[in-house]
Amino acid sequence: MDRIFCSNLFEVLSFWFSCSQCKINLRTLWLFTLILLCSPLRSLCFNVDTRTSLVHQGTNGSMFGFSIAMHRDRDFSWLLVGAPKAQTEQPHVVEGGAVYRCSIDSPNMCQMIPFDTSGRNSIFVLIICPGQINLRGKKENMDDKSNQWFGATVHSSGENGAIVACAPRYVSFSSNLKRRDPVGTCWVVRGNFQNFQEYAPCRTVAWGYHRQGYCQAGFSAAVTKDGRQLFIGAVGSWYWQGQLYSQDLLSKETLYNTPEGPAEDDDSYLGYSIAIGEFTGDKNPDVVVGVPRGHRLSGKIGIFNTTLYSLHNISGEQLGSYFGYSLCVTDINGDRLDDIIVGAPLYTDLSAKDKSYEKGRIYVAYQTRKHNFRTRSHIDGVYSKGRFGLSLASLSDINKDGYGDIAVGCPYGGDDGLGVVYVFHGSSTGIVTKAAQTIFSADVHRSVPVSTFGFSVAGGMDLDNNQYTDLAIGAYDSDRVTFLRSRPIVQTTANLKINPEKINLDEKSTTSCKLHDGTIVSCVVVSFCLEFTGVAIPPTIGFMYQMRLDIENKASRVFFLTDENQNEQNVSVSLRKDSKYCKSIYVYLQNNVRDKLTPITVEVTYHLYDPYPDLLELKPILNQNQPNNLTKQVNIQKNCGKDNICIPDIKIQVFPNMKEFLIGSQKRLELNVILINAGEDAFESMLYANIPVDVDYVNIGKLSFKILLAPSKYLSASHDLEFQFEVNSTNTERNTTLGDNKSKVQLPVRVEVNITIHGISEPQIIAYNKSDVLPVDKSTESEAGPEVIHVYAVGNRGPSMVREAEVDILWPTYTLQERPLLYLMDQPEVQGKGKCEEVSGVNPKNLKKEQKRPRSSSYSISIADLEEKLELQEEEDVLEDEMTYLRKRRSVPPNLTDKNSGFQDEMSCGPTLCTKIRCAVFNLTKDEQVIFTIRSRLWKNTLDELGLDDVQISSKLVLLALVLWQLGFFRRRRVEDQMQEPLHHPYRNGYLLGRGDEYL
Repeated sequence: MDRIFCSNLFEVLSFWFSCSQCKINLRTLWLFTLILLCSPLRSLCFNVDTRTSLVHQGTNGSMFGFSIAMHRDRDFSWLLVGAPKAQTEQPHVVEGGAVYRCSIDSPNMCQMIPFDTSGRNSIFVLIICPGQINLRGKKENMDDKSNQWFGATVHSSGENGAIVACAPRYVSFSSNLKRRDPVGTCWVVRGNFQNFQEYAPCRTVAWGYHRQGYCQAGFSAAVTKDGRQLFIGAVGSWYWQGQLYSQDLLSKETLYNTPEGPAEDDDSYLGYSIAIGEFTGDKNPDVVVGVPRGHRLSGKIGIFNTTLYSLHNISGEQLGSYFGYSLCVTDINGDRLDDIIVGAPLYTDLSAKDKSYEKGRIYVAYQTRKHNFRTRSHIDGVYSKGRFGLSLASLSDINKDGYGDIAVGCPYGGDDGLGVVYVFHGSSTGIVTKAAQTIFSADVHRSVPVSTFGFSVAGGMDLDNNQYTDLAIGAYDSDRVTFLRSRPIVQTTANLKINPEKINLDEKSTTSCKLHDGTIVSCVVVSFCLEFTGVAIPPTIGFMYQMRLDIENKASRVFFLTDENQNEQNVSVSLRKDSKYCKSIYVYLQNNVRDKLTPITVEVTYHLYDPYPDLLELKPILNQNQPNNLTKQVNIQKNCGKDNICIPDIKIQVFPNMKEFLIGSQKRLELNVILINAGEDAFESMLYANIPVDVDYVNIGKLSFKILLAPSKYLSASHDLEFQFEVNSTNTERNTTLGDNKSKVQLPVRVEVNITIHGISEPQIIAYNKSDVLPVDKSTESEAGPEVIHVYAVGNRGPSMVREAEVDILWPTYTLQERPLLYLMDQPEVQGKGKCEEVSGVNPKNLKKEQKRPRSSSYSISIADLEEKLELQEEEDVLEDEMTYLRKRRSVPPNLTDKNSGFQDEMSCGPTLCTKIRCAVFNLTKDEQVIFTIRSRLWKNTLDELGLDDVQISSKLVLLALVLWQLGFFRRRRVEDQMQEPLHHPYRNGYLLGRGDEYL
């Protein structure tokens, strides 16, 4: 049974002692070393001073700082520090633990308090042997104080009060020496550390874990402020249900305890934490006790009076959060009723997506006038595994605002995981959830890392006699305790006035408002007053204040009269407590101010002036709960009626100088804009014009103005030109009149182009002689036949630009019997804004090319020159003797001039097989052209085979103006027109040409 019990207990919670079957440890949280994953939200420093911190360091490994308390005795102030593993001078006791009293003035000045100087308690056992006259005896130990963790709990009832310190792992032996129970024990001292008394309520005959043998009394303990009633928590009674004792210190016989509960309360740990308060209204002290595994492991707290009559229970809300691990009591909202703060350091936000856990949470239960606790609020920690709320301490009213304040330990918080302590202030509406101050371990321990900073906290007493309560912080893992003093708070009263409250530009003083150069300006007087008071502050304090003028404007309109063109002044002054300081300053408004609508804002910011900032002494601080800056506004007098508020009624009208815009036109586009204000004055009026990206702004006129615009030559005809205008002013217009503040103008865009296509042949006449005999197998190009070169010019006479056009050239390369005809020798050459796709089938027989000779005509010919040459040519065929002349035909059939000709007619080459040469031109502006040159050889052998009369050869160039076609500038041909046209023309190759096509 014992072995099974120890195994199960170890899985649930480890205790603070060792037994023969297993190693047990009750208070688990101190064992874990945690790494912090979150980032802190630092708050500004308030009145707990970290610069003058005092640090006490205990013996390494003694767990110095595991528990701490503050105490005053006969005008002496002490820090009480528990070191549960300290080695004392008690005989035969190993690391029994100790409690020290430490100075608040000098570091490392600590004395061990002699609560218990004896070693093990023992008895003399008389041995009587039957039949013998001699009596023998021996000395037997009755307890074990080694590793008893004396100092794990320390508490002071207050000034000149009682101190209780406990050893929850103290082991007592049964009278027959067969049982050893960790019953725990506590010691109380009064009056100048001289009168020590022991209280071990579980050291009875009720042995065993099923009764009170494992109660571990002293796991928590507290003494009432009057020093009369002692409360002791014993978490191990009755299968670890836990138990609470109430001992009258003036009458040791008066002892109360909570009874055993039902089996479902096993492993609840009642007595884990204790705090004293008043919760009934009878002015007698009551007690609140933590039960962190109660209420089905969600935790709870119980409230009792001094006779341990149960008053209230408050339950936790999350399984395993350890609600009730720590407790403190103070009046948070200033209603003169004690409120309860509960720590749940293992609380985890289950909705967090960052996989954080054990951030911790504290709850505040507010006592009502009927002495119940129906309302509560909470504050969450920010560090994963930080265990915010593991320690709590009341700070009383640390900032002198009439509301209770608290300190919250987060011993594994901070970026470095070394620990954080937060200070939270109370208010009339409850606790302020934003920390008034965040103290990191590194803030006070700069040279050496100190871990578990905040494992214990203590406060609520003024130890340095400056009328402000102080704060102590324990870090047991580093064996250190830090004492932090609170700074006196300076309360200020300040006001700012401007006279007059409106600036009249028509009234200028000729005396006090004259600049150095004699310029008359409008002035006002700015007056600033400041006074201070506070508790325990110096009679004289230095202040620094800064005055800034017209802070809302980038360019100030107002300047100091004594410091012209300057809008900022810094002044230092020494003030006496409760005496008002006032200063009046003349400021002037510069002439010809444009912005008369925006108020002129004056700001004054002040702070304490410290001439010796490096001096390490406790210095006063401004109350950071009240603003230290003031602002005041002054308006410029306007003709806007009695309310001095101008409400304009602005209207806008826009008229263009044309109904549509022709792309490529040289005519300027003008927009006539008319603005009308039918209301009161409009200030800083602005006109916003949204102009299309293809239109360039040129100029603007004056008040009645025209906007001159130059549309880009690359303007697209796919959309209308849309111009949007909006006018407004810095003073607000009525919503009912805003509709006419905008205007939109849509201007249709028209495209008009005149595309011309011309071509010439070189040579223009080819002499054909049937008697010429050429080799059948040809190796050079001259053996194939005469050279034929075609030059085509595609031009744009405007006015609009041709953004993109497709040029197709049908080249009669072969006969229908696949015999070479016009044999292509080279890829097409392009001059200008054009390009051709690579043509397949160029010189397929790999004829050797001859060296190019200078051509008889230039291929950079202009459109005008080309047309002139074409007009001189005659359209006729010449036949002399046995020679046939092939010459260019350029007459265009009437149907090709039809404006309705489409681009989708079937392409064919009549009695020849054509090579389609696909080219393109782009961005042809007015009077620009592109030249295409094609070189070939007329295959003479093919002519011999066909016979002259059977040959009619022409090449064709078709231009597809894609952009114009897509935009619908060419209408579709009617069905009846198509029915009237022949499918092919007998004198052509059968390819139906479109408008402007050229053939040779």
